[in-house]
This record gives sequence, structure tokens and C-alpha cells, in this order.
Amino acid sequence: MAALAAGAYATSPNECIRRWMPNSSSWHVYTLSNQACDVLEQTCSSYTVVSDQYRQLIVVFRGTKGSEQLFLEGWQSIKPGIDFHGIGQINNYFNQALNVLWPNVEQALKDSHIANYQVTFTGHSLGGALAALAAAKSVALGLRTSNLVNLYTFGEPRVGNAAFAARFDQIVPHSFRVVFRKDIVPHLPPCSTTAKRNNGAIGALLNEENKPCDPNSDGIAYHHGTEIWYSKEMPKLESTSAPTENQRYYECVGNPRDEDFSCSDSVEFEIPRYKSYIWDHRHYFGHRLPVFGKRGCDPAVNDEDEIPETKVTVGGNQAAPSAGGAKQSQTGKFLKAAVNVIGMLG
Repeated sequence: MAALAAGAYATSPNECIRRWMPNSSSWHVYTLSNQACDVLEQTCSSYTVVSDQYRQLIVVFRGTKGSEQLFLEGWQSIKPGIDFHGIGQINNYFNQALNVLWPNVEQALKDSHIANYQVTFTGHSLGGALAALAAAKSVALGLRTSNLVNLYTFGEPRVGNAAFAARFDQIVPHSFRVVFRKDIVPHLPPCSTTAKRNNGAIGALLNEENKPCDPNSDGIAYHHGTEIWYSKEMPKLESTSAPTENQRYYECVGNPRDEDFSCSDSVEFEIPRYKSYIWDHRHYFGHRLPVFGKRGCDPAVNDEDEIPETKVTVGGNQAAPSAGGAKQSQTGKFLKAAVNVIGMLG
């Protein structure tokens, strides 16, 4: 799914599909949309890809394209949320962007030929936020039942409040948020914590002792779904070797629900190291996703830049699974489901 998320940054995702989808000739782009989505006329984009052989529809959204768009997302994040189909309160900017792109997504979902196909939503960064909202909206509008909807995101920010997250988990139970190391974006907007931290202020996220997110808060920022945290390294997409010890991930099923404090929420962010946090956000599975996608998802083409030094510390120690909390896994339900969803085991 990461390669398809990267493909959304390209003018056409066809090369990423050709290189990374099983039996790629059976997949074709169904819809493609690129439209202005905010007051700065920054563009948001999405595409859908279909396989009749696998009876699958995949809906992909593009992440943040420029610094102005990042700023606007942050500014909108501290504004009061709005109701999203009775599910809960969500971020205004994300809702506006989804509304712009929704007609093309809806066109695919309503096509009678693929009405019973399983649907997977995916995206990186802003694309992950839009993918999450689209997944929930498809169920809320009765376009798909919950058992036919899957969600995999990469570096997704928080999109709604705790009430939204709780209801989201009920209607989109097959939902996974992949987080790499100290990627800061999944921690924005900051949640309300058990210490009643100043909700919405990015400054409150930096240089402050971490506290668990409060699932009973009425704030506008709380995650949905299961976090999959790679605390040290990620294997490259093209790797055929068994993951090393440093490349193992954590399936974060501890407390608070959806904001497991033994996973990435436990990381403390420091202002002088912000560049390394941004680096982690751009790089998933060994590739700088925006550049990787623009260059056709070709692993032979260099898309990397210098890797900054970083050290992940959780509770004063190197990351480790906690009793009753995050489960270190290599063949757990996340990995199996991610493979099964596009028929690669069958």
C-alpha cells in the first residue's frame, strides 16, 4: 500500500501500479482527480484503481504537497471541529478537502459492476487523513458495509475527536495507522491529555513531558484505529530478506485505546531536532514517498537524502514491548491482513 500512496504524488500512478501490484496487468486506474481544495488554491488529489481478478477497489489520496498547505492544515487544526455524518467532530480542513475529491470517489463506489468489491483506502500524511474520512463516509452513507472496508495509512495526523474515534472503530474495524519512528505528524494536532495539556497548540507538543491522551476529552484531536509503530528502522519495500531485529514493528493495542502510550505517543519531541522528525515523516519503507512516487516508484532510482541522526527513547529506555500493551510482531494480524487484502496469499 505504501507504493500506491507514493503513486498519488505522481502525475500518473500507472508506473507505481505496474511495479508493485500483483499481476499488475489486472489493475487499471478507474478515476483520477486533482483539484484546488483550499483558499490558497493548493491542490488535493486522489485516484482509484480496480482489479476484476481480485475483486478489489483501492482508493488512494495524496499527501501534503507544499509548505503553504502544511501551514493551512495546522491553522485549521486549532479551529473548532464540525460534525461528520453523526460520527463525531472532525478537522475542518480535512473535511473541505474530502468534499472536493469525494465525487470521483463516490463514482467508483457507486459503480454497479464493482458494488460488491472489497474497498481499501490508503494515503500518506494528509492523504492518510482523507483516506480515513473517506472510509468512514463510505460506511455512513451505506455505500459499503464495514466488512468490505479496509484502511491503511502512513504518517496520518489526527482527524477528529475522541467521540469520532470511538465510533470510527465500530464502523471501520479493519483500520491500521503505520507510524515511522519519530514522525511528528501523527501527533498533530496535539491531543488533550490526562494532564489537560493546551489542546491544539503545537508548542505544547515540544519540550514538554509527555502524558497519555485522554479518551474522555471533548477536545478535537484523538486517533482512531490500531497504530503500527516501527520504532527504529523500516525494511525497504523491495527487500526480500527477513526483517532484522531493528526492523520489527509494534502492534499498539494497549491503553489508552488507539493512543497506546507504550508506542509513539511516549516519544518526547525536542525543537532542535525537528528536522529529523520531518525526515521520518517523509520516509516510509526506505523511500522518500513523494519523490519515490514522482519517479515511478522505481527502487533503482535514488530518492533518498541524508539521514539525520536520531535516537528513539521510550520511558528512558530503547523501545520495547510492554506487558498488556504494544505487541512486537512480524507475522501478526496487521502483516497478514495487509497481504491478504490484495490477494497476495491466494
